[in-house]
Amino acid sequence: MSYCSICPGSSPTCIRKYLIDDDSILNLHFKEGELIFDEKQQLRGIYCIKTGVCKISKRSANGKEQIIHFLKEGTLLGIRSILNGEATNLKARALTPVEVCFVSKSSFLETLKENQNILNHLLNTFAEYLKATDDRIVVMGQNKMVQKLAHFLIKLYVDFGEDQYGNLRLYVKREDMASYLGVTIESIIRMLKAFEKKGLIRIEGKLLKLKDISELRNISTGFKF
Repeated sequence: MSYCSICPGSSPTCIRKYLIDDDSILNLHFKEGELIFDEKQQLRGIYCIKTGVCKISKRSANGKEQIIHFLKEGTLLGIRSILNGEATNLKARALTPVEVCFVSKSSFLETLKENQNILNHLLNTFAEYLKATDDRIVVMGQNKMVQKLAHFLIKLYVDFGEDQYGNLRLYVKREDMASYLGVTIESIIRMLKAFEKKGLIRIEGKLLKLKDISELRNISTGFKF
């Protein structure tokens, strides 16, 4: 029996339904903070996130790491490098404990030749990546710090949801927020305190609850804070 046939968490975007031989899939586990792959690495296959969240980052010319995306279950990693044969341009690290399905390069490329349906799947994947990148460019390039943070908190709410108590399901460290938004940790801490003072959020240790989502949306679109 293949691993996929007993997988309880198969996503609608799972790549296994396109594969010629899903027995070739390997199930891999990464601890929180563990590197999945590094920049300038030659990959041996692609990764599909089954559970957990990983962060995608790139090191700038000055050596500072910039977080580009936070990706969740159902996301494919390493497609570009496998298709064009180049080394990876970005780094992937587990933000939470992550479980992935690993598909070898040979199995993936064989499936591309034999199953044209996977092309539509990949095109949709690329389209989603491009949209997310376009949205990020607009936010980072045009918005003030207060707008960036409000937009980011809304994004965490939309993409990852909240727990049974109304707290954001995904915990993101202040330094990771700063890296993603391109600001200092001090600025993040100061603005979070301002949001809390205004009654927009509530912070208790690692727990963060959005108390006024409507107002945060207004701020993210340019309304005066």
